[in-house]
Parts: sequence; C-alpha cells; structure tokens
Amino acid sequence: MQNHFKFQNVEIGYQTHISEKFFLGSQVKAFQTFQGNNGMPNRLTSKLFTKKHGLPGPLVPGAMSIAYISKHLNDTMPETWIRKLDIIFRRSVKQEMKILANAVIVDKYILLGKQTIECDIFLKDSTLSPLVIGKATIEFNQ
Repeated sequence: MQNHFKFQNVEIGYQTHISEKFFLGSQVKAFQTFQGNNGMPNRLTSKLFTKKHGLPGPLVPGAMSIAYISKHLNDTMPETWIRKLDIIFRRSVKQEMKILANAVIVDKYILLGKQTIECDIFLKDSTLSPLVIGKATIEFNQ
C-alpha cells in the first residue's frame, strides 16, 4: 500500500483519524511490570487507594498515556518521526474507559533542510472532554 502522507500533500488544518483505546487494568499492570516495579499498583493505579481518597477510580500512568499518543502519531503519520512532544495533563485518564486520540496540523515548514510539521494533539474521553493536550514537532524521513 502506498503512503499518501507526504509533506507536499499535507495541509494546515489536516486532522488525523481518531483512534480509540481502552486501557484495561491488566494492561496497566503489564506496563508497570515492564517499568520494573513487578506490576505492583502505585497509589494512583490502586483501586483501594483511589476509592479511599475519593478519586474516580484507578488511573492510567502518565507514561502510558504518552506512549499511546506517540503510537497514534506514528500510526497516522507514516515515514515520519517525532522530534519533540510537549504534553499537558488536563484531567485524569481513568482505567477501563474509552480514550480517543487525534492530532491537527497547525504549521508546516522547512528548517535546515528538514520537512517539518507542528501538530496539536489531544486525548479525550467519550464525551470529547480533553484529558491530555499538547504539541508535537514531527519531521518527515527523507
């Protein structure tokens, strides 16, 4: 299949398709195991702690949300690489909840011979309320 995501074809305002993710508790545990803490819940991923402290439920680790954003950008913009990712957590990302990711191109330029785009990025819940927002600088492979 031919890649149609090329610098010369992309316009400011282009929006990536929306991808969906549902973070299961077992996935969070596996992610934490990979990070080296033997899958033990921390205070924000523990059902007991979050219930005791009035939180809406176990949360997704921030690094896991960032990994999902990175995967979304890599999947929707082939033959590019993320040069910079700047993330702001607006609200908690809960486990066992559908999350939507998308990006909007807000600038396009060539700097020092590198074809570059700037994107606003979003993670939203099913009501389209923003959970994580940010900016990405993406360069095309040449």
